[in-house]
Amino acid sequence: MSWIKKGWSALILAGVIAGCSDEGSDPIIEPPVPGIVVISLSTTNVDDGAALISVTGPGLSAVQSASGSTEIEWRLASPNEIRAIVMGDLVTGPILTAQAADLRRLSEYRGTVEEVADRDGVLRAGLAGYAVTVVSQSAPGSGG
Repeated sequence: MSWIKKGWSALILAGVIAGCSDEGSDPIIEPPVPGIVVISLSTTNVDDGAALISVTGPGLSAVQSASGSTEIEWRLASPNEIRAIVMGDLVTGPILTAQAADLRRLSEYRGTVEEVADRDGVLRAGLAGYAVTVVSQSAPGSGG
């Protein structure tokens, strides 16, 4: 009978040791995949002249105009937010590009239209019909 107890004890000990093993317990940490995101504006108006846009997401930087017909001023509001003023003849389509820290986290990037003015500089009373989207530059339909 003692050899049965020893056998069970050995099996239990082997299970405890196997459960404490480091093998397979380390998560696979993949390096970030940096890249360019395209920030697009959607508008129902034909005479927009300026828009204040905020975009949030991990590690945004190096913001540039996506169009030769617009000018931008931008700043890093926080490590995860940029704010940009886009000026010119604004139409629906890409307005900005930015460096993103990790394209695998693309779903975490969000854009918001804060304010819009028409080409005469008059602020819009409301923002209905405006939207901002953020896609990878290499995404289908994003022009890259």
